[in-house]
Amino acid sequence: MAPSAKKEISGIQRQFYIIALIVVVVWVLMITRGLLVPLAWASFFAIFMMPFVEWMESKRMRRGLAIILAVLLFTGVIVGILATLSAQVVSISKDLPSISTRFSSSITRVQQFIVEDLGIADDTEELKSMIGSQLEEVVKWLFGNISSVGQSFFDLFLMPIYIYFILLYRDLPSRFIEKKYSESNQETIRKVFGKIQKVLRSYIVGISLFTAITAAMDIIIFLSLGLEYALFFAILVAILNLIPYVGNLIAMIIVVGYALVTKDSLLTPLLLVGLLWLANMIQENVIRPWVVGSSTEINAFAVFLSFIIGALVWGVSGMILFIPLVGIVKIILEEVPSLNAYAIFLKEWNVKPTEKKG
Repeated sequence: MAPSAKKEISGIQRQFYIIALIVVVVWVLMITRGLLVPLAWASFFAIFMMPFVEWMESKRMRRGLAIILAVLLFTGVIVGILATLSAQVVSISKDLPSISTRFSSSITRVQQFIVEDLGIADDTEELKSMIGSQLEEVVKWLFGNISSVGQSFFDLFLMPIYIYFILLYRDLPSRFIEKKYSESNQETIRKVFGKIQKVLRSYIVGISLFTAITAAMDIIIFLSLGLEYALFFAILVAILNLIPYVGNLIAMIIVVGYALVTKDSLLTPLLLVGLLWLANMIQENVIRPWVVGSSTEINAFAVFLSFIIGALVWGVSGMILFIPLVGIVKIILEEVPSLNAYAIFLKEWNVKPTEKKG
């Protein structure tokens, strides 16, 4: 066989091995979701808290004590947020009968408008039947996913433990590199680890600031319009905004739907739509580039694919976590000479208009 033919076959085999490796990795991520999702969140939070821990260690505090203080502070913040949300949820649940009554009256008003003003035939029973079936499906979904609530609380319990051990043994990768690789390769590997840590820290800090600013802007809007449970909806909208593309739309539907049910006038929901749209424009075009920037430096199509694949593999957590993970993959591809060409598909490029030849 000619050398060129052997080289071509070797190239095809290599491409096949790469595709097979990707399939295996995705399969492993799916079957180990219960372990890897909380571990991934814990790793991100540990990187976020590392500067604080290192600062306390520089003040001659023992590593274990510094980590315990950082974890306790982190746990306190999370527990405070969850307690606030829980109190708001309890209040909303107590108001469910009145909300249901208002919802029924809203349907009646809509039905009267359709029949009297638009002259369309009265299909109230069909409308009620459709809404009832949809509510029944929602209830079935909730009861079918009760087990996942228990899993979420279990993950929340494990996360501080994961964070503690990740911070405690954060020197292990450096020791592994020293034992495994020669001195000529150690510098390159440390450079890759340094870039990954910098990207993740920049992304996490930026996203945290963006979420806090979003919540502050939204609570001002909700309070100014007299919306009940403004704090709950502001936190909900800020968290949903972490989900690319669809998070903001879902948040707007929830909040505006609640306003339609609880407010007698259509003016409040209309103002809510306009103000939330304006706030979103400011957040996405001014605040996000300012506090987050292009920390992961991956193109929009790669972000979109990360969102879709993350949703399929890890659910809601995957929608958020896969974006920085793809940023890590891009850094590794850029630093490995044999894989450098593949990084082109993930890089962010400035598309220039085609010049006309005249």
